[in-house]
Amino acid sequence: MSDIINGFKIDHFIDSGYAHTTQTYEDMLTIIDQKDILFEIAQAGHKIDFDPDVDIEILNPGTTYSDELNENFVVLKINYEDISFLLMGDAGLETEENIMKAGYDVDSDILKVGHHGSQSGSGSTFISTVSPEVSVIEVRAENEYGHPDAEVLERLQATSKVYRTDLNGTITVTTDGSTYTVTTQKSDTPYVSPNTTPTETSEVIPTETSTSEPAKVQVTAPDSKKSDITDTSSASNSLYISDLMSVLLIKQQIKNMLKLQIKEQHQ
Repeated sequence: MSDIINGFKIDHFIDSGYAHTTQTYEDMLTIIDQKDILFEIAQAGHKIDFDPDVDIEILNPGTTYSDELNENFVVLKINYEDISFLLMGDAGLETEENIMKAGYDVDSDILKVGHHGSQSGSGSTFISTVSPEVSVIEVRAENEYGHPDAEVLERLQATSKVYRTDLNGTITVTTDGSTYTVTTQKSDTPYVSPNTTPTETSEVIPTETSTSEPAKVQVTAPDSKKSDITDTSSASNSLYISDLMSVLLIKQQIKNMLKLQIKEQHQ
């Protein structure tokens, strides 16, 4: 994580708040402090002020933490007009149950599958409730854990088109708010959302060849709604959201506004 913080311009860091005692975690906090990055603890039910057209709601963690580290991962539900994403991080069955009990709307077009498709997550009731059209699994090839689990994979394939970074390479989802397109590093044929036809403002962003294969989600707005949020890709009007890093890049004016609010609260 320290390499990521040093490698990207980060204005706003959102953390689960679950304390770690490792040196890695302490080093991360030190760098955040040294770089004067706004640090915020995620809490279920709160929303992230990112862009007027993009609704980002935190579904996990709740007011209390689990004894299981992975169940404290930040889970995000993202809506951009008619297209929705659910980013599960490494959260598993316990978190899925808590989210459903809380009554959150988890129905989503795109699901970033929890915990690399492990059997510890993606329960049948939860997947049925999410009802994704596309499921993305971030997983290393020939990993020692046997991810993704065969039963979980079968469950996902029954309701959605499944993409895996070990087989497909980098996976990119691009949307204009009414349709979406999935492109992968290892295929020249994009997948277009069912029963829709991409508009002229819908843009497919090609992925770059890389030795690493992280899953990523890109939301591309049409030119008429171009955002001035800090750009992190070659597309000048794209919003990049990295679930795996739990890091949000937010424009400088929001950072300054939030810092001012915090300062006023302590005066």
